[in-house]
Amino acid sequence: METTRERVDEFLRRWCFPSGPLVATYGNNLYILGDRKTVGSLLFVLGVGMMIYGTSYWKREVLAGRWWHDRDKAIIFLTGMVPSTLAAVYMNNPALSDRSPDGKLTSGDYSFLTWVLMWTWLGLAWGTQERDPKDFSFGELPDRLKRAARDRIWSNFAGLGAAVLVIRAQFYEVYKAPVISIALTLAVAAFVLLHKTHARVRKLCTRVHTDVQALLRDLDELARAKEDDTDKKIDAALRSWDTLRLDLCAGIDTGYLVGMPFVPPSALQELEMKVLDAIRSGRLTLAAVSGADEELRALQAACADRLDPLA
Repeated sequence: METTRERVDEFLRRWCFPSGPLVATYGNNLYILGDRKTVGSLLFVLGVGMMIYGTSYWKREVLAGRWWHDRDKAIIFLTGMVPSTLAAVYMNNPALSDRSPDGKLTSGDYSFLTWVLMWTWLGLAWGTQERDPKDFSFGELPDRLKRAARDRIWSNFAGLGAAVLVIRAQFYEVYKAPVISIALTLAVAAFVLLHKTHARVRKLCTRVHTDVQALLRDLDELARAKEDDTDKKIDAALRSWDTLRLDLCAGIDTGYLVGMPFVPPSALQELEMKVLDAIRSGRLTLAAVSGADEELRALQAACADRLDPLA
């Protein structure tokens, strides 16, 4: 049962995350106006701290899983993020609602797009790691690999696009040439990250395919081992599994904490139980290895289209 302290902490984390950008934006505006730079700086730092404080709740309770199919999570997202985004756009550029004599929007037309890109970056970077059902099947692994690479690429593009628009809004009128140079550099960086993401996926799939093959061979040798050679074969199979397990824990799209693991933790735990049970049974029988063998070969099949020994 939740205590009062836990409920208060949950409430604060829930609303600090969408409120943080408003506080940070207000502080940034105070600093730019120059009248109260100290207060503006403190409010900006406070807003960033509020976002960091609330991140754990949003990642755990809102953005984890297939949240857009969950009515309660979708309501929390819409009631928190949409008003926050609209308010931040208005605070950052009040002239957005004004119109020039010819009926077109005045300068600053990209404010809303900037916030959309920023939330897209945050959502794809932190909110899509685990979208598979609890009863994950290894036959779904190819789709998981595609989704991890795709989400990371779009997240990178959105984040760099938001950075370009922010830099443009702040410095373009004064430093046009440097801003154009920085924008082109970030555009090139986006395509470099695209290449690196696909290269990481190919490299990891090649490692997994190779290590699965090594484990299968060790299991085969264990099944054919003589009585006095069984212990050595068990040790070899355990070492092969340890190597493969590290591969399956690695992030598909990035090595940072926001990366999507190669397989969900629950599926990895079930596979580990099957493999270890098979290895520790000593002289393997068909029944002992059949459960693990099917999933190991499914791992190989998922990686077969992405093999690149030179990646």
